[in-house]
Amino acid sequence: MIQIRNVPPDLHALLTDRAKASGMNLSDFLKKQLERMAAVPTNAEIFAQVEADAKAGLLPEISREEIVAGIREDRDSR
Repeated sequence: MIQIRNVPPDLHALLTDRAKASGMNLSDFLKKQLERMAAVPTNAEIFAQVEADAKAGLLPEISREEIVAGIREDRDSR
């Protein structure tokens, strides 16, 4: 159970309106929004996963020069 205190009336009204427009009650609407938010990893989680993948040898070896060349190629194609 999550309880949020001191929600300003204007914010509460806005969220209630959005919930109604989505055909949901406020509780279900907020739950869905929280699920969406939780599904997006934080930068720290992304960096930790990349580090773990690198240590496990799961990432391809690529040189700085290859990275720069790829960026230049992409820019030149625009």
